[in-house]
Amino acid sequence: MYRFIALHWNPDDGRAVTALAAIKARRRTSGRGWSTAYETADLVVWHDGARRGRMECHLLDGDRGVVLGQVFRRSRDAPRSETLQGFSEAEAAACVATDGGSLVENFWGRHAALLRRPASPSLTVMRDPSGAFPCFVTRFEGVEIFFSDLQDVCDLGLLRFSVNPQYLLANVMLPKFQKVMTGLNEVEEVVPGQAVAFTPRGIDKHFLWDPRTFAVDQVTDRHEAAALLRDTVRDTVAALAGGYDSILHNVGGLDSSIILSCLARTAVRPSIHCVTFSTASPGGDERYYARQASDRAGVPLIEAMMDPAKVDLEDMFHWRAQVSPMGVFDCTAVAGDLYGLAREKGAEALFYGVGGDNVFFQMPYILSALDHVREGGKGASLRQAAVEASRYGNKALLFTIRAMLKERFRPDPCFDYVYRLLAPTTRWPFVNPELLARGPQVATLHPMLIPDPGMAKGKYYHLLTSALMSLEYYDHWRRDGAIERIHPLLAQPVVEACLRIPTWLLVYDGVDRGLARWAFEDDLPAAVARRTSKSNPDRLYAEVFARNRPFIREVLLEGNLVNDGILMRNPLERLLSGEAMEQRMAPAIALEFLSWEIWTQKWAGRPAV
Repeated sequence: MYRFIALHWNPDDGRAVTALAAIKARRRTSGRGWSTAYETADLVVWHDGARRGRMECHLLDGDRGVVLGQVFRRSRDAPRSETLQGFSEAEAAACVATDGGSLVENFWGRHAALLRRPASPSLTVMRDPSGAFPCFVTRFEGVEIFFSDLQDVCDLGLLRFSVNPQYLLANVMLPKFQKVMTGLNEVEEVVPGQAVAFTPRGIDKHFLWDPRTFAVDQVTDRHEAAALLRDTVRDTVAALAGGYDSILHNVGGLDSSIILSCLARTAVRPSIHCVTFSTASPGGDERYYARQASDRAGVPLIEAMMDPAKVDLEDMFHWRAQVSPMGVFDCTAVAGDLYGLAREKGAEALFYGVGGDNVFFQMPYILSALDHVREGGKGASLRQAAVEASRYGNKALLFTIRAMLKERFRPDPCFDYVYRLLAPTTRWPFVNPELLARGPQVATLHPMLIPDPGMAKGKYYHLLTSALMSLEYYDHWRRDGAIERIHPLLAQPVVEACLRIPTWLLVYDGVDRGLARWAFEDDLPAAVARRTSKSNPDRLYAEVFARNRPFIREVLLEGNLVNDGILMRNPLERLLSGEAMEQRMAPAIALEFLSWEIWTQKWAGRPAV
């Protein structure tokens, strides 16, 4: 997979020049096929794994720097994207003049950029709003080191890292959401949509993309909203698929079936194989729906069972180094031998429907009705919003009406209300109460995830769970990481389009993701379009947990998280025995804690909480 390291230094700083020589010497013996993408008197960029039309280096004319990754040029008139072949002189100048702002406005993709103003010692580093391609920075003896994969920096053998305990606390309270800090004290992240300017006067950080602005400019006509959603998803999927000759697509649910329908209609269609993975329990079996979706698209389907015996938890100790603990423990790909299937079919990319629940809006509560009140809905449309929210949220109509009245006259603060719905309370019985008492650590969130005063609660939930939801680019279960993993529904154009649609339209007809179902109903089998059930890997996690319980006990109960007072030993012992809560919940929680613990054990010199 594509990766980069970039070094920035002051040529007049003797210490930095000496450090630079040491880094270059170590790079030459690292064993990786690095090539120089860009070099000046104070900046050098190395990369590996570039593929034309996919992840690559785009040089900016006039010695203005580079854009690293996959870039698409977007049309102003309609959802229409084209793969970037190169920046024009005017486009390169605009990139630098706006500190990357024009990259956000006129382009999209998976990329990071290092931008130079002519005859200036300053450097601006920016990252696209999707965050689909990582960008971090650390420092060594006066040299700033930018990189996508921490393991590449560790392989230099020059730096030491230590755990940031404040990140662990923030992760307990606000898992999955983009934060402004990382899990290591010595590493900072250029967070999605941010530009960071490194100047002789210091460091200046500002944001180029604010998802809240799209939540203000709402498309309230149902037909127009459906067309916007459908056209944007189709264009985004086609653009992302255009660089590949062969794709393996994980299909089964509504969202992945929508992506499959878009893949099947691309103008230059790649070779597509679908795969659906099953567990031994009915709740983990989507073959009925996957067969219909693949038949409708005219694409062959591979049906495979997930095997818990293929999940070697001890292998987690040998993962490539990670800046932060993984956001979600997921072993489904390795249990289903996804990469083996990809190699067998010659697939160059793995496509997923991850993010559909987020952008198309699946929140089993009545937030859409509260939004209608907040944004001034009246008359029959208000009654319809109440009825559909009650149906979708599985609440009595009277309950919904009372909640709407409270929202009109005595609303709760937006963040507090939404956080109560999202708070990971199933983890809290095992966490030190003194740490929990500090609250959700809102200041650690990406600033663009903090709501404006008076923001509609459903739209804030939508924004919080959709925008800046960057997923792991490198798969740490698979150390060679040879195959791209692509999540079209979390791409910038899709997120922007869906944020423009009111929540009460997104749950059209009183069903989750109702507008998406209606927009794509002609492209989907009827059973798939109507399906509201969800598959889950609970059976797989339960079997992995049962097979590895002694190992999990040993690692967790004698581990850093317990010894440092983050997790509580006695509740954890009950969790590992299955006594703490209904058994269905224990495996996923224990495996998540295990992944955090093993991550901490990879680093030394940890400061106390």
